[in-house]
Formats: sequence, structure tokens, C-alpha cells
Amino acid sequence: MLVHFVQNCPNDVFSLKFNIDWDKICGVTEEGKKEVVPLWLLPLCWRIASLQRLEQLGRLWAPIGPVPNPLRMEAVLGGGFGWGSQAFEVLTLQGKTVLKMLFAVTFYVERACDDARHLEERVKAAINPDRLAALMAKSGLLAEVIHAAESSAWLPRLSGVNREIAEKMLMALIGAHVGEKRGDFYSVVKLWQWLTCSDELMTSLRYLDCATTEFRGRTPTYENFKQVEADDGTLEFNVYYEDLGVVRFRRPAVSPGNEPQPHGQFVLQSDYDNGKTDWRPVQYDHGEGTYV
Repeated sequence: MLVHFVQNCPNDVFSLKFNIDWDKICGVTEEGKKEVVPLWLLPLCWRIASLQRLEQLGRLWAPIGPVPNPLRMEAVLGGGFGWGSQAFEVLTLQGKTVLKMLFAVTFYVERACDDARHLEERVKAAINPDRLAALMAKSGLLAEVIHAAESSAWLPRLSGVNREIAEKMLMALIGAHVGEKRGDFYSVVKLWQWLTCSDELMTSLRYLDCATTEFRGRTPTYENFKQVEADDGTLEFNVYYEDLGVVRFRRPAVSPGNEPQPHGQFVLQSDYDNGKTDWRPVQYDHGEGTYV
């Protein structure tokens, strides 16, 4: 195409000052460019695209933040093969240790009369390899398993999955969440809740330190706050905001009606004065990563 253009273009075109690399043009013919694509280029492009895909999947579907970085997830989904084989072993060990500790704390609190032998038996039953492999298969993550070209072919499917590798992948997934920057035990508990659709590890959070929640965005500007005693004798925390006015907060244990509540309660004084006396829960928004 370039040769055809050069042969048929008007002469006045060459009177303009173009910076033409004639050496490159001479290397191009009607049959194409006489250069061989490096063998390492296509695998590199494939890996970059794979990491970008993992990042987007994490942003869209991760049950809790912070989302493990793509390199960690590459190691998890590699199943111990390919580029992240060493990282996979480390994440597996970390995840197994954390999960065992969380169950030990939970059973120790909930089953206070158990001795050490019963506690150990309960923990082993909770992290049974068959159960972990089944949870990994049920999660759908095995459909995203990465196949590395330099490793032996291992392409698991949702049926006929290698149980031992699936179990290790789940442990590595837990290790990736707890080991990520700003990740903690809370991340593991929420991940486990997503995998099992149960709150069986929630008890452990009351006895383990977790990182503070990072507020994303601008908080409402307030002028002052104070603790006051309501008409019914309940202690409240009142905050005066510039835009909202007075907002009243109560602890879960002292919510209206003295009924146990999973979250603290709040109500705007302006709504309360206008007859809207319903208290609303202060909840954690997992999508925004903050309290709302």
C-alpha cells in the first residue's frame, strides 16, 4: 500500500517537509512486513489481559474489599502451577492457619464446656477437605482457573475436579484476602459468609482485632457533639451537623423497646419532631466499604 502511494502521489506532496523513515518503508512490501514477532510477546500480552480481567472481576463480584491484587488471584487460580506456584504455597499455608484459628476461637466461645480434644475434633470437621473442595466448586471460581503454557496441562471443570487442588485453592483464596493490604480477619469472615451462606465465624470477630474501617468520601460537617440523657433515661450521642441538624444515635443494646439489635440506631431530630419516630440502623455497606 505504501509503495502504491509513493508511486502515484502528486509531485507537490514531496515539496512538503515530511520526516519519513525510508529504511522502514523499504522493509515493507505488498506481501507484508518482513519481521518475525518475538515468541515472548504473545504470552506476555495474554498474561496482561488475564490480569486485567481478574482486576475487573474482583471489582464487580468480590464479596468484600479490599480485593486481592491480580497477581495474588493469578496464583490462587493457577492451582499451584505456572508463574505463581511459590506464591500459591505461601497463600495456602496462610489461609489454612487463619481459618483454623477463626474456627478455634468460635468453637471455644460457643462450646465453653468442650475440652481440648472435642475442640480439635470440631475444628477438623469444620475444615474437612471434602467440604472445602465442595465449597470451591460451588463458588464458580473454578471456571476462571488459569492455565499456564509452560506447566503441565491441568484444566479443571465444575465436574471431576481434583479435590486436593480445589481444597488448596480455597485456602489460598482465604490467604489472599487476609494478606492483602488493609485486609484482616473481617475480610476472611465475610468471604466465608459468601462461600457458605452462613454466619458461623461471626462470633470470632468479637475477640479478634480488625483494621478500622476507612471512610470513602466526604463526611458531613458537624459543629459539636455531646452525650445526653433522653426522656426515657437512655443515654444518647447527639451530633449537630451543619446540613442535617441534630442527629441522635443509640447503641444496639439500648435501642428503643430494649430489644436486641444487630446495629446501632439513629434518627434525625427534625424527622422526629415531624412525627417520623422510626429509628434506622447504622449498617456497613460492603460495596462502598464504609458505614451508612
